[in-house]
Amino acid sequence: MRDFFQMGGYAPFVWGSYAVAALMLVGLGLAAWRRLAAQRRLVAELERARPPRRRARSRGAGAGKATDTPHPPGTNREHALDDA
Repeated sequence: MRDFFQMGGYAPFVWGSYAVAALMLVGLGLAAWRRLAAQRRLVAELERARPPRRRARSRGAGAGKATDTPHPPGTNREHALDDA
């Protein structure tokens, strides 16, 4: 077992590499966690600053569709929709 941990004389390089990789992974995880917390705070602040939403009035089941738009008298609806 001792030979395994000594890595044939290269133990400082191998274990040092593992330590650096582990520190980098922990550092990246902490940075991502802090960035997420900052973004959540920013979203909460923007939500508080936004004016309240107004409810849209419904005008019926088909409100807002192209077929429900008024056309001038004397025009054919089907042809008016084809030209649009």
